Amino acid sequence: MLDASRTIPGKVCSGFPSGIASKQRDRAVRRFRETVKRSSHRIIVCSLCRDTVTALRSGEGLCADLRSMLSLQPAPSFAVETIDCMAGCARPLTVAFKAQGKATYLFGSIDRGTDAGALVEFARLYASLPDGWCNSGQRPARLAGKILARIPAAGKAREQGR
Repeated sequence: MLDASRTIPGKVCSGFPSGIASKQRDRAVRRFRETVKRSSHRIIVCSLCRDTVTALRSGEGLCADLRSMLSLQPAPSFAVETIDCMAGCARPLTVAFKAQGKATYLFGSIDRGTDAGALVEFARLYASLPDGWCNSGQRPARLAGKILARIPAAGKAREQGR
């Protein structure tokens, strides 16, 4: 699948050989954009984070794993995308969950090999929550200690003293 951060017209898209016909690439980009429009939930993975042990970038591989795992079981529609950086460099690999009107979550210290299943489990939980808000006891145990931020949806935060 295409990488949302690299779908700029006239640029070679991730996953396509540089010699691919322009019409094929354009059709694939249109299909990708339609999928994103239909998806109400997003999982965003950093593509630049390097594994702390191997120094390999594992974001693209994690995206492929998540897409595959989400396609195996009926689930709400999730667009799985990459972005070049989410400023979680001290705790690579970073993964965010985002949806309109819901809290946004940022996880760090994600291990592609052991955390993908927990991320899919969290995706199902997140989709089921009307405002996306959950406490640590509701999240998969494998993700304990890996949350970097929970950001309220726009308009949901309360002012101090009110």
